Amino acid sequence: MESVREELNEDLRTINKHKQYVPMHMHDNSSSSSSEPSIDSDFNDIVRLCLHGETEVARLFFQPDILYFGELYVGENSQRVVRISNPLKFAPLFCRYVRNASAHCYPETILLKPEGSTEVLLKVRGKENINSSFKIYFDIAADSCESMKTRRQTKIKVGRYSIQCKVNVKLLVTTKQSCMPRAISSFEEEYYKDIRKLPKDTRKMPLSHFFTIKSKSKKDIVKKHDNKIMKKVVHIPKWKYEKVSETVKCYTSVKKLSTSTEVLIPLTPLQIYNVRMYPTLFAFGMIVSRSRNYKQLIVENLNDFSIMIRFTSLSKFINFPEGNLIILPPGVVATRLVEFRAYHIGKFNGYIDYIINDNHSFELGVTANIVEKQLSLDTREITLGQDWLKEEIYRPMDCSIQIRNKLDAKTKFQWEIPSTSSFLVEPISGIVRGNASLLIYIYYKPDFSRSTSTELIMKCENSGYNTIRINIPTSMPKVSFIKDIINIGEIPLNLPTKTLAFLRNFEYVEIEFEIDSSSLVHGCIVRPLHGIMSPRAIATLEIYLTFSLCFHFTMVIRVTIQKHLNLQLKIIGNVSYPQLKLQPQFLHLRRISASAYQHYLINATNVGTTMLKLKFLLEEYPEFRVCLSSQRHDLGIGNKDIFIAPNTSQEFYLHFDPIDLASYAFYLPIVINGIIGPVSISHPKSLKPSEHLKQFKGYYINMPNFILEKLPPTIVTMSIDCTVAGHLIFFNKLEFHFNILSNIISDEFCIKNYDSLEEKIIQIDISNFSVASCPFSIQWSNGEKPIITSNYIECTLEQGKECSFELTFQPKSRGNFNIEAPIFINNELNGGMFNKLCLIGEYPACTIQSEFSDIFFTPVPLNTSIERKFHLIIKYFEKDTVILVKKLSPEYSIGEYMDNILFINFVDTNVVNAFKFSELEVRIVFKSKAPVSFRTIIEFFDVDRIAICPVTIYATSDNCLLTTYTYLRNSIIDFEKVQPSNFDKRICSNSYISNFTDEENESYNQNQKNKKSEIKIGILTYFTRKNRLSVEKLTENKYKLAIYESDSSYEKNNHDIEEETKKFTSKKSFSETKVPNFVTDITTKEIVQESMQYPFFPFDNKNDEYGIYMIQTLQAAEEWLYNGPFKFNFYFDILNIPMILSKFYSKKPGQFRTTIRKGPELGLVGVLESLLGPVIYNYIGKFKEPSEKNDIERANYIFNFYDNILTFLTKYGAYLCHVLPQFLLNYDDYVILMENTRSKAYIRKSSSIESIREILSQKKFECRSKQCWLDIILQMYKCFVLKSEFENKNRIDSPSFIPSLSSKRSIRESQQSGTLYFLNCHKESENIIDNIHSKITDKSSDINYYSFEERLLLAWLSYHYEEGRKQEWMTDFRVVLNPYENKDMAEARNIKNFDKDLSDSLVLITVTAAYCPFLIEESLNNIYIQPRNYEEVLHNAICVVNAWRKIRLGFIISPLDIIYPNCVKMLMLVAYLYNILPTYIPKTTIKFSCPLSETVTRQINFTNPTANNVGFLIQFFGNKHGFFTTILPQSVIHLTSHGSTIIKIQFYAKKIKKTKAYLLLCGSTIGPHFGRNQTFILEGQVDCLGIANEYTIYSKLYQAVDKILTINVPYENSIEYEIWASEERPTKPSTLKQTRWTELCLRKIPRRLFINQNSIIVKENKKAFLSVTVACLSPCHRSFWIIFQSKIGDFIIQINSHWQSSLTDNIIIKWNEQIEKCICTEQNYNEMCPLNLIVPIPSRNKQLWSCVAHMFQKTLNPKERLFWTRYLDTHIGLRLIRWLMGNSTDSAAMEFNHIFDKKVTYNVTISDASHILKYPKTFIINDVRPHAENTPINIHISPFIDRLCEIILTLVSINGNERRMYVIDFLHM
Repeated sequence: MESVREELNEDLRTINKHKQYVPMHMHDNSSSSSSEPSIDSDFNDIVRLCLHGETEVARLFFQPDILYFGELYVGENSQRVVRISNPLKFAPLFCRYVRNASAHCYPETILLKPEGSTEVLLKVRGKENINSSFKIYFDIAADSCESMKTRRQTKIKVGRYSIQCKVNVKLLVTTKQSCMPRAISSFEEEYYKDIRKLPKDTRKMPLSHFFTIKSKSKKDIVKKHDNKIMKKVVHIPKWKYEKVSETVKCYTSVKKLSTSTEVLIPLTPLQIYNVRMYPTLFAFGMIVSRSRNYKQLIVENLNDFSIMIRFTSLSKFINFPEGNLIILPPGVVATRLVEFRAYHIGKFNGYIDYIINDNHSFELGVTANIVEKQLSLDTREITLGQDWLKEEIYRPMDCSIQIRNKLDAKTKFQWEIPSTSSFLVEPISGIVRGNASLLIYIYYKPDFSRSTSTELIMKCENSGYNTIRINIPTSMPKVSFIKDIINIGEIPLNLPTKTLAFLRNFEYVEIEFEIDSSSLVHGCIVRPLHGIMSPRAIATLEIYLTFSLCFHFTMVIRVTIQKHLNLQLKIIGNVSYPQLKLQPQFLHLRRISASAYQHYLINATNVGTTMLKLKFLLEEYPEFRVCLSSQRHDLGIGNKDIFIAPNTSQEFYLHFDPIDLASYAFYLPIVINGIIGPVSISHPKSLKPSEHLKQFKGYYINMPNFILEKLPPTIVTMSIDCTVAGHLIFFNKLEFHFNILSNIISDEFCIKNYDSLEEKIIQIDISNFSVASCPFSIQWSNGEKPIITSNYIECTLEQGKECSFELTFQPKSRGNFNIEAPIFINNELNGGMFNKLCLIGEYPACTIQSEFSDIFFTPVPLNTSIERKFHLIIKYFEKDTVILVKKLSPEYSIGEYMDNILFINFVDTNVVNAFKFSELEVRIVFKSKAPVSFRTIIEFFDVDRIAICPVTIYATSDNCLLTTYTYLRNSIIDFEKVQPSNFDKRICSNSYISNFTDEENESYNQNQKNKKSEIKIGILTYFTRKNRLSVEKLTENKYKLAIYESDSSYEKNNHDIEEETKKFTSKKSFSETKVPNFVTDITTKEIVQESMQYPFFPFDNKNDEYGIYMIQTLQAAEEWLYNGPFKFNFYFDILNIPMILSKFYSKKPGQFRTTIRKGPELGLVGVLESLLGPVIYNYIGKFKEPSEKNDIERANYIFNFYDNILTFLTKYGAYLCHVLPQFLLNYDDYVILMENTRSKAYIRKSSSIESIREILSQKKFECRSKQCWLDIILQMYKCFVLKSEFENKNRIDSPSFIPSLSSKRSIRESQQSGTLYFLNCHKESENIIDNIHSKITDKSSDINYYSFEERLLLAWLSYHYEEGRKQEWMTDFRVVLNPYENKDMAEARNIKNFDKDLSDSLVLITVTAAYCPFLIEESLNNIYIQPRNYEEVLHNAICVVNAWRKIRLGFIISPLDIIYPNCVKMLMLVAYLYNILPTYIPKTTIKFSCPLSETVTRQINFTNPTANNVGFLIQFFGNKHGFFTTILPQSVIHLTSHGSTIIKIQFYAKKIKKTKAYLLLCGSTIGPHFGRNQTFILEGQVDCLGIANEYTIYSKLYQAVDKILTINVPYENSIEYEIWASEERPTKPSTLKQTRWTELCLRKIPRRLFINQNSIIVKENKKAFLSVTVACLSPCHRSFWIIFQSKIGDFIIQINSHWQSSLTDNIIIKWNEQIEKCICTEQNYNEMCPLNLIVPIPSRNKQLWSCVAHMFQKTLNPKERLFWTRYLDTHIGLRLIRWLMGNSTDSAAMEFNHIFDKKVTYNVTISDASHILKYPKTFIINDVRPHAENTPINIHISPFIDRLCEIILTLVSINGNERRMYVIDFLHM
């Protein structure tokens, strides 16, 4: 079809060139859908294709078709020629001979051309095991194309043809003279001479034909009286050489024999028979080419002397790795490995020769089918999520599929995943062991751009492939906006306005969403545009609106959920025109001199309701500048934006400093909101606002409800008019700078009058100089002498005159000083100020500055030292000084704080020389022996305490993993040090499909044979590195954060949104200059400072191992909150929750409550309430709704509330010295809080000093907030879940409500919160925990890195692993014959951590099996006890996770979480298992009993003692065939508060043996409230065995009848039933005696009832057919009970065999008609009476013997029948049957046992005795066995009988076992 399509397309292109179009409608076989024809032109022609082909049936012709090889002696060859013809006309055929052990073909492969032929040679060698008639086969193959497109040639098998061969093999009988009494013939002599000339390895002695009977002793074979023959038969041969027998030994080990032996003499037939060799046929089955396959050969020597056996094979594929020679002592059994390794695909038939004593050669057959490697999948299509009920709360979207390798060779595979797939596969490639299976993990990763239905391809290494289709169920997700209509009111023109929208996911699975970008209008930005919502989570959409037109708008944002649901978010509002008011509106400056300086106040008021932004563009007017102060030295705001909040004013100062003559007339160039302005006098239209906005109208005109807002006629402006005249007077300069350290303490100020003809009076206001603290002074020094008073200086200057003053700077204290002195000139500027004299002086104070203001030590384990180094910067000391340090009392401390835990010293020196600048290096070391967490201040100061530098230290030391999880541990602490070179390279997520040959693999296996197998999967590779390297990684990570924030592109892209939004959230105006320098200017030291601050969560965490680990930890904390305190009702997203609570709940609480729970219940308070109950409010108070109007008050309230919570947590053991309440807010509230001075005062009072020094950027704040939230969650888990009662009792201040290990709270509450609590369900579990408790308590207390509870959990794991690994199900029962392979063994291990030691899942599996043994058969029986690579480790993880999901464990975990373990999550998992697994221990046993095939029902009363509605999922385990069921419409039951229900359980007694199952009521899977798991053992047994059906078969005596019975099966489902039989009527299972029919039918005993099949197959109609043969061997009725057994059920039928009389024979007695009178008297009968006739009765009951023979042959196989047909009727046959029966006492043997009786006495009866005068009442046959003999019986007839008289003579044996009935006709001749 592909080639036809290409040709048609080519023709179509040719037609198109001539402007003709022919539409075509073709069906593509490669697609399931067809396309409709389309017409693109006026033509509508149809092209019809006629495809013609001719087919031929492939066949072969043979000439001749039957081959006769004649008679052959053993070892003799014969050959024949066969012509093979190909009758096909067109196709050549490839013919291949199928190898056969009986014949050989030369050549084996031929090519037959069409109508061609060729001849082949067939050779047959005489062997003992060749049948007289056999067939040889030829396979034929023909060429074929894979497709018409590729035309790649391949050969396919099209048939197999055979030739019949006939041969008669004669056996040679040879005996030793010493063994037999006759002499050796001349033929035998020549034979021995010839055979001794052959090489030793090829000598063969044919097996003599003889018949022997297996017996226990030799006495059964030889007659007792013939001792001579006896000795010769069992004669032991002599060795040809002396003392050879002493050197003969049997080596049964795997070492190759090296001992050489002499040739031994031949054996007798009986001695050969005593050498047992099995198996006789090595059937390797399907094997892989180039793979090593092994079978074991077992040899047994039953002789009384040693023998030698040599193995040879002509095939190069067969080897003997343990050697081919065995010297076997008497009575010893030896084994040898047979290795088969083929290199070609196909079937193999060969043999192994074994030579006994180098004289007797025999063959063992070897067959194999060599195929390519292949793998199979257990399914072809999977839809994720179908296994979960809608009511279940945890529904992971993943699955596992099984790869099966049915061949005994490891096979590689690799998955091909389309790039458009949303599914991921682990492992992507790998190896499957031989004869094993491997689970593959497939999971769904939501991605809107990818497909949710994908076909995955698994490729095998032989280019074979399998496909599987993965789908996601298509359903309408339950997702909605919390508020789908947002009225944002008025928003400013062309300024970004931020609003938030919240999407709520009501599903229990992840949901993807995407914003429809086409629905976004110009100026609308939504972040993020797409994302994934966690189950039951809230997604926050940040919407930024920046509209460039004033109008009323209604916009709709469309959101697509899971590609099925479309949601709409409507935003309503209007864009208001900025209402700016300027005072004054006109600025007409007087005529001023070029030497003058003026500034003017401008008041800008925002009279509107939205934010307003101003920018002054004065680049064209350099003489003017706008400043925020009136000081002359103010450089102005330049082009910076100024924001003015609604109803507020901002004062500006317009500074005018003319340079030369000029005239000005212009509008003050103001740009409002970045879009309106500036106004130009030369362009009158620029005064109209519409001229600036009309260009943006096209962006919004199509919006619904588009209404333009009325604009003012003109833009608010300020006109400036000014003229600059010439210079009146000159000043050398007006701004002076002084510096004491630079020795600039004086300068000269000069005033000159160069041009003015008039006398100028200059007056300087020096009133500020007279202040006592003023460090400046002015003294006249030269020129015209002025008038100097305390308030002013006045000097009069004529033209050309000047006056000079000396300015000096003499401060009395250190600091910075400045002063201004106004200058006035008479008759100028109407007496106003002409200019200013500005003096600035600097006298820097002595300072000590620290490189870091805060130092955070990463929490470390106990007795672990950690150090930090930093520099002190000392400035402006005038003399050498010594720097001292002092530790202040900690302002925050919990635990055992001591002064010696913090060591501070100077690295080099603490002496500072008198320089302007110097540095000192300081080293701080922290080490504590006891748990402690503190925040303290250390002060650095000089000896005179002139300067003080405080540095805040944050440090924590604890022996709890939840506190020290961030510490990068080295090898001596927790995790074993594993160098990269020691890692097993095969263990990776993408196992490389290596190109190892089998030899290389064997070499590798041999090298690994004696090595201890250990999976080198640790927590992460960074754990194996030293701390320094890890800190460098962290430093690099923080450097990335700093560079990222300082990136110009980032600042440019986010400036308008982040910075402007931050500014207008405040109610007062502020400028860009108030943004902290940290945001815009990051120095190198600040980057290093960030690297040392632990509380920042990693920023760039995608490629950093530490970042990945922290993400895993964060996810573990969130998932614990989700499945623990929040009970799967709400997913706590650390970043979203603060924003939701503050932005939505606090501002609009009413709307929030209508959709979801209250804010605090979703936040930190909800967690505490779930863990501790309502008592928490007694400590932190109730959360009250803050004011909605005042953002500052609201931020302060939330801040104080969080501060109370932190105080509570700290009091009760939480180590949170680094967590400050402001970092728990959302970023907007954080900025408001930090900008508010009152809030700063509170923070300072709370000693949260670090937070007031700078306002962090949003990215940095998120990193800090993440870390704080994470530590709070983990510390809550530590304090309220993990802490034990032992610690609480030893703490005086411990609250009584903190749960502990032995808390008496209900188990479900512990499941809710995850409290470490163990419910001792029975004494055994209680004793185990007590023993572990005591062992841990007895240990020394110097363990630094794990707490008591963590060590308890590790010991609990170790105990169950050690117990579990010794169990039978953890034992490898494989028979491993490969010498390069060992059995798997679960090795002992000391569990020391929660990640590496658990990563292979074996520990978790054994712990789970200890409490849930019913999961072993369900999920845990297919694990790898000793995993060797990544794939097998993942397989184990999949097994244990699948098991947990079957019992609905209720903990969020995936297989990847186990093989890539995170220590925090694994700790939570183990603690959860410690609590939850005991609930799966059965509480009681419920017993059922009823008759077979009937049902019984019992009920369980179930009561809910709690105040919540709970639900339970009913599950059965070990109930694969449904023997137990619940009478409920669904598998979920719901219980109301304090309600009760009845669960009815029905047992269907299908099996005779006892049935056991487990009933589990899962209480942790149906929300929103949970119940305690309930487990019961269900035991069902049959108390009475009933008969399902009864059948009666009538048959005549001694006649076999074949019947086919229709069996009505009481059970449904199609299945095969195995047949068993019982001799007694079944009543109870305990007394039932049954035997498998497959065993009975092999016993050589004739049976009355013989079943002609071993099983029955039941169809869907519940009917089956049973073929039986019934033969009544005795005249009695019998009943048989047949038991049918299968996996799904058993049933019993009764077959009654009723006998019917049958005629044995017809006997005619002729008597002479001349005899007319009887000579007998009345008193005595005369035997010589002529009427006393002799009736010959056959000695043998031929019918009986025929019937016995017929039923006996039923027990024979085809090979045995050939013998028994010859001997069954002989005495030998009879004795054999008697011998085979042995001492059997079953009913079948007893029924025909009478045939072995030689002499039988019968009771004689005659049917009609009226004509019979006398007959014997008893009749004796002395020998009933002769075939042709008769025994006479005398019958005296009446002389008056008719000419023909007929009577029926009945003979019944006195034991009643035999009955004969003869019809005797007396014929009167």
